[in-house]
Amino acid sequence: VYAYDLHDPDPAPVEQPDLLSALRVRGLDLEPIPCGGPDPVTQQREQWTDGANALAVAPGVVTLYDRNLATAEELDRRGFRTVRAEDLLLGRDEVDLEGSARVSILLESHEMSRARGGPHCLSHPIVRDDPE
Repeated sequence: VYAYDLHDPDPAPVEQPDLLSALRVRGLDLEPIPCGGPDPVTQQREQWTDGANALAVAPGVVTLYDRNLATAEELDRRGFRTVRAEDLLLGRDEVDLEGSARVSILLESHEMSRARGGPHCLSHPIVRDDPE
């Protein structure tokens, strides 16, 4: 991985050991959360069922499919409160999108996932402007 300081008048590549290290140098210290948790077999299974295709709807608030239980459990271990979308829609639970709480919202997947793609992919516009 190479990083460039784009504020430098003559940017030169600076080798970094990995992407997370390069981002950390720029002040962005991220905490990767593995899709499917720590088990490599479960990671592959949940990758296939869109476990990594989550959508961030606010800082610390993500949506993912309810079928990705191992990913939801890993988020729970990392301090995310799990909320079912149905409970939000029916007023049985609430999420403050402007708060500091970490929340994972589980979306029913039995119909939406038929077309393949997770919450992130499903949020893309169907009609796009022509590039100019």
